[in-house]
Formats: sequence, structure tokens, C-alpha cells
Amino acid sequence: MVEDCKSAKVNDLPELEEHCKHTFKRYGIRGDDIHSWMDEPSQISGGSHRNYRHDLESLPIAIKMFEAKYGAEMVENIFLDHLKADSEESRKRKKKTEMDMAWSTEDDNILLQHFLEKIEVIEPLFGGKYTRKDIRYRQRYLGIIRPRIIKYKKARLLKMSFSLKTNQKLSMEIDVLEGGNKDIDFCIGESKRIGNSFKFQTRFTRIKPSVELEYTAEFTGKHWFNFSNLFSVWTSKRVSVKFHLEKGRTLGVEFEV
Repeated sequence: MVEDCKSAKVNDLPELEEHCKHTFKRYGIRGDDIHSWMDEPSQISGGSHRNYRHDLESLPIAIKMFEAKYGAEMVENIFLDHLKADSEESRKRKKKTEMDMAWSTEDDNILLQHFLEKIEVIEPLFGGKYTRKDIRYRQRYLGIIRPRIIKYKKARLLKMSFSLKTNQKLSMEIDVLEGGNKDIDFCIGESKRIGNSFKFQTRFTRIKPSVELEYTAEFTGKHWFNFSNLFSVWTSKRVSVKFHLEKGRTLGVEFEV
């Protein structure tokens, strides 16, 4: 018995649902049973299920099975749309695999060493080997994230922001390397400068000399991390911040406030 897209227990369930949504958008019907029948072999063969029922020789069989419900022309349209979508997906996966193989360890090291640089500065380092789109893709693949850093010299304050997506996790290790009692004030959230003073969204926590934390973004956008040495009149502090996205490469910066 062929199940519909919502109940079929197949490995490609999200992709199957996309097929149904596309059909509904184009024809006003979902065609659950046709898509489910085409992808049903995935229950046995997994990702290689497209070796079955995904060729023109299978089209007459589909028409015979579903013609009474949809009509031969509609069955053919839904069947061919499914093939086309899978073919495009296969091309994307092939291109992704080829791109992954093209990048060498040396290429990745260049991205890691220059992660604070803008894309227009990084691109010439590869001598035309990769486009900006290729570089951005590889940065996302490696989990390389470029923070925006704002330093207020006279105020002994540094603000660091990361562009994160909802539920994206950022791990951070903060270590005060030198200065005074090796302590620093730290808080997460936006801040605003008012004259010669600052207003912060949340209260500061004193770090002495180090802390590890994991931050989960509650919204898509910029997330601010504030490092303050405002409490110290004379002594500056040298701080190390190491960070990485979930499953991403560990990166780090050092600064003085």
C-alpha cells in the first residue's frame, strides 16, 4: 500500500515533502501517492533508490496505476517534474562534491589565517582559482565566521558581534592573559554609547582569569559580546578569545583593553 508524504517512512522524507509542495503549487494537487510510489524503494535501497522508478520506462507503469485518479496527462506531468527535480538535486550534489575535492589543505589554511579579512581581500590570494561565491561556500562549510570588532581606545571597551542564525550555537573561550589581576568584565547583548558613557542591555560578569561558554542564538542577526576594562583606571588587560560554531573550525583573536 502506498503511503502519503506525511506518513511514508522513507529516508528522503523532507525531499519527498518538497516534491508534494511543488506539485501543489504548480497544479493545485499534491500527488502524494505518485511521489511516494516513486520514492518507495528508498525504504530498502536508501540514497540509491533513484535507480528504481526514476526512468522513462517506469512512466507507463505510473500512468496505469494513477490514471483513474488524476488522468494520464497529469500523472505524466507529476512524474516528469519529480525526475527533473531529482536531476537538478543530483547536479548540485555533484558540484558540491567536486568543489570539496578542489580545496586543498593549503587553501583551507589561507581561509583560516585570513578569517578577519573581507572577501575582496581574500579573493586575490587564490590567484583566480576560486570565485567569491566559491570562497563563501567554503567558509560556510568550514564554519568560518568573521566577527565585527569595535574598539573604544579611551574607554577601555571592545565590542565583538557575530552574525548568527536562529538556534545556531557559538562556543567561546575567554582568557585574560596579562594585566592587573587578570580579570575583565563581560556581557552579552547590545550596548549604546551616550556621551562619554555606555548603556548595556545586560549586566556585566567579572571573568577571572578565564571562562568557557556556549551561546545559542534566539534570533537571526547580529549578536554582541562586550569586553570591558572600565573598572581599571591604570592597568590594561590583554585578552584571548577563541570561538567556533557547532562543528566548525576553532578561530581566535587577541586584543588589549
